Amino acid sequence: MPENVATKKHRKWPWILLAVILIPILVIVILFAIGASQPNVALDYETKQVTGGPIEEKYASKGSYEIESTLYKGALSEVTDKNKTEKRDIKAYYPKDTSKKYPLVVMVNGTGVPYNKYEAIFAHLASWGYVVLGNNFETMWNGKGTSETLNFALNNDFLKTKFDENEIAVGGHSQGGEGTYNAVTDFENGSKYKCLFALSATSQAIAKSLDWSHNPGTDKEYGYDLSQIHIPALMMAGTGDWDAGNKDNPEGICPLYSLNDNYNAYPEGVAVAMARRKETDHGDVLWRADPYVTAWLEYWLKGDQEAGKAFFGNDPELASNKNWQDFKSKEK
Repeated sequence: MPENVATKKHRKWPWILLAVILIPILVIVILFAIGASQPNVALDYETKQVTGGPIEEKYASKGSYEIESTLYKGALSEVTDKNKTEKRDIKAYYPKDTSKKYPLVVMVNGTGVPYNKYEAIFAHLASWGYVVLGNNFETMWNGKGTSETLNFALNNDFLKTKFDENEIAVGGHSQGGEGTYNAVTDFENGSKYKCLFALSATSQAIAKSLDWSHNPGTDKEYGYDLSQIHIPALMMAGTGDWDAGNKDNPEGICPLYSLNDNYNAYPEGVAVAMARRKETDHGDVLWRADPYVTAWLEYWLKGDQEAGKAFFGNDPELASNKNWQDFKSKEK
């Protein structure tokens, strides 16, 4: 006997209901996958820079060097939070010109930002005449992955032909800012670094709350110890809510008090500069600070005195740059 119309419609309802449930989930998964694949720093970020001085403007643009890159798949290993050992990659950018060696910059990842999410920064620095190394480690606050990346470079026959072992810098953003400090202080090869930069580095309070700390659970707990750093340090952050905090989130990731505390924590005689970018929040500091990071490297690794005028002297550019505030510096 043929089925009536009501019975046929009744049989369709479970499929309709399943589609109603699954389609939104599928859309969310697709959007998440698209978002995860997007870089944190756009490939054309240099065209979006808004500058407030000639030095910042100069280094906001690409440099004159043609560049190339090499990927070292599975070069290192990392034990994850789930106690699994995972292979990790290293990516190197460098000038094509082989007539000389270049300073080396080791980049330290922020949370969820492996090298492939901000390669545009690597390319920018390489175009100014640097060898730039990064990796895809997940845990970076402790400096271990950074130390291992530097060791890899120091023992790689090809890379050793590219960079000058006497001119090495280290720098990172967010968790990578803390990792920058610990890479310098906690590892034997930390003595190789000639200068550092820390962008929106996690405050001591945030570091301890996330267990990114030494001596956790004791009265001697700390995230990093800047009194053990004896190389020039550039610290930058933003005034947006995530960095600076607000009434609903008073701590912030890198509030002004943390920058000031860190500024005062360096030993006497260490050159330090700090500033905050106006109307800029945590994630965007990574690329908004890039022109001055480049100038910092030019000054300390190449001896470019004009670049140093961004930070030091009678009239440092950052002191009058309308896009930045809370600037202060002290040289040796």
